[in-house]
Amino acid sequence: MAAWSAFQTGESDRQRQIADRGIEALEGVNNIEIELGVRSMHALAVFESSTGGERRHAVEIFRRLWSNPRADQASPALTGHAGAEEVRLELAIGEFGWAIEAVQRIKQRLP
Repeated sequence: MAAWSAFQTGESDRQRQIADRGIEALEGVNNIEIELGVRSMHALAVFESSTGGERRHAVEIFRRLWSNPRADQASPALTGHAGAEEVRLELAIGEFGWAIEAVQRIKQRLP
């Protein structure tokens, strides 16, 4: 939640710092909802606080997380929220085909 708050207030460096700590705390967590949420926030934080290749890499990680069949187990709330972010990130780097695929995947997952 702290990383999300930092994102909402435009504090991208703080967001990334908090998200890095979240990744460290994942050790031993066996809950897809928590894992997807933390890893997605970390990728979003890297995207927001970087440029160039690192930014693109963050989008690739976000996409890989949500393209994984395990993401089918995520709640509709997390799926909908992360889906909108995925599309935004993909459009920001000019990957329009990825964004279209993400929309189709989200439509299949949401009730």
